Amino acid sequence: MESSENVQSRLDLFESAWSTREKPLHDRISTSHVDTIADVAKFIQSIDFTDSLIYLDTNSKDRKIPAGLILLGSCVATDVGLFSSIINMVKIKQRVAAVNFEFAQITKVKAALKHIIRYATDQDSDLNNDGDDEELGDEHQQGGQNRGIGLQKLQEYVQLHSLEKLILSFQDSEAFEGKFLSDLIQILRAWSDRIPFVLLFGISTSIDIFKDKLSLDVTSHLRSVEFSTDLVDSEHVFQATVAPKISCPWLGPNISRAILQRGNDQAKGISYFSRALKYMYMTHFFANPLSIFLNPYFRRETLDREHYEAVRNLSSFQKYIEKLLETDRNSKVARDLLNDKVCLANTIRIEIIKGHKSLERLLQALEVISKIQSLLLSKSKSKTLVPWSDLYILGMSGKLLLSPILRETLLSIKKMSSENMKELLVQLSALEQAIPSLPSILCGLETLTAIHPDPIRSSHEIHHRKALRTKIVAQKVELSAHSLTPSNQDRSYSTLVDRAHMALQNFFQETLITPQSLVLHEILIYDLKSPHRDVFAPKPRAVVERALSSPHDYLGCECCDFGGEDNGALMGSQPALAVLYQLYLESGSIINMADLWEAFSAVLRTEAEDEEGEEARVL
Repeated sequence: MESSENVQSRLDLFESAWSTREKPLHDRISTSHVDTIADVAKFIQSIDFTDSLIYLDTNSKDRKIPAGLILLGSCVATDVGLFSSIINMVKIKQRVAAVNFEFAQITKVKAALKHIIRYATDQDSDLNNDGDDEELGDEHQQGGQNRGIGLQKLQEYVQLHSLEKLILSFQDSEAFEGKFLSDLIQILRAWSDRIPFVLLFGISTSIDIFKDKLSLDVTSHLRSVEFSTDLVDSEHVFQATVAPKISCPWLGPNISRAILQRGNDQAKGISYFSRALKYMYMTHFFANPLSIFLNPYFRRETLDREHYEAVRNLSSFQKYIEKLLETDRNSKVARDLLNDKVCLANTIRIEIIKGHKSLERLLQALEVISKIQSLLLSKSKSKTLVPWSDLYILGMSGKLLLSPILRETLLSIKKMSSENMKELLVQLSALEQAIPSLPSILCGLETLTAIHPDPIRSSHEIHHRKALRTKIVAQKVELSAHSLTPSNQDRSYSTLVDRAHMALQNFFQETLITPQSLVLHEILIYDLKSPHRDVFAPKPRAVVERALSSPHDYLGCECCDFGGEDNGALMGSQPALAVLYQLYLESGSIINMADLWEAFSAVLRTEAEDEEGEEARVL
């Protein structure tokens, strides 16, 4: 059994790992809306309730409430970060209070008014009594014209704290009924000469559809300004999620494919990536006790014996032991790993760090392929760019090295002109861990192009080019095709191209590994397709059915073991309930109790028992 100290260590490790992922992911999404955030904040800050007669005239029928209609699109309709960023930017220059509305919280106008008063005044306990509810209810029934004591206190609170605006944000306005919004806006308008309300509506469909939900009278009472946001590229967000730190798990190919498919769904949106990634982290750290080894500084003294036994039962570790036993000189190392926990702990730490570095090199190979394809796409419109997410899935499944994508990419390098090759080598040489031989190839190419400034073609491309030659024979014109002969500079350039091609080929063979072949990849990589179903959601029916069908899987006793025979066979040594359940499965829709009793008795009957003993055992 795992100790509470190690459970707490896994919880701390999850919080640390997620904190390193959450901020970059949130920043990637937020920066895509920076223009919209600035425009909405500028709109709110420009509202001046003290100078405008429209806001101050109590008897004016033209008094309006300023409202920002933000067209988000379905991909970001539930993105909380956009609204919080707007509020934070406004607070830099003005004293404001903000109240957020969620559909799950608010369904009635009376509850909405209480929600505004409570959160705007920092949850004042004096406003939570029944008398205030009746006041707010009367105010709602009379169209918001009476001055309820709750909104009077809110007015006093605004004046006391010199609040310039009270911002009410509806992040998913489609979730609220039109009648609810219309009634609420009517009441807020009645108090807008005393309380500086500003409304923000997040709209995922269209402005016209949203206005159609409201009554014409209410629509005319809004001084609305429309804003729109740019959709976040799901590829960029996904790319920001798969480069973890040393203590974070890696996304496997199956879970990556599932996240991308659901993330690209219009109903899910970009914010799904953040929730899905956090859910994956929670599943890995909470349900897998071996995730404690992701911390390279784990203390072997505090680990339980079960941790080491679980590692020894991993398939990748067992294959590692078998590989060590292939040579006699490593047999002692294998014996120490199986018997000595100190040796095993040191090996785990080393293999986890090596695995992280190998996967980081794999990401670097994906970056190199992506740069090559981007350059080819910019020079030729006929080329298509393979999404980075597809490259990642192929790389993490170990299929990229032998894929047509890599083969065509390497073939395209041989046909590059000297200009394109120089541009590519400059980009690849600027990587953090540059390919060793590329800088020298770049130096040779720069020397060659300095002598021959015109674009140079490699012999690989020239051989694919044909020249037509005309010949007149007996007053007839004959056409013949022949290959072009490369010049001396073409041959020199072809030598550099071959060197670059060989360097990249060796680099890909070294870095594009099969992640499932890494030792302890079960700890490094998370690849469950349905974490909510496999970990958090209990499956009592399936567990009970399996226990009754195969009791040996749970009991581990010899009497229930079939010794490799058919697991569907019935044995009298099995528990009586398991025998009865398997006979029930063999029965049809109508069960004859007499036949069921005879079959049940026949299974449990043994030759050594007499008739009376048999009957007693069956009962």
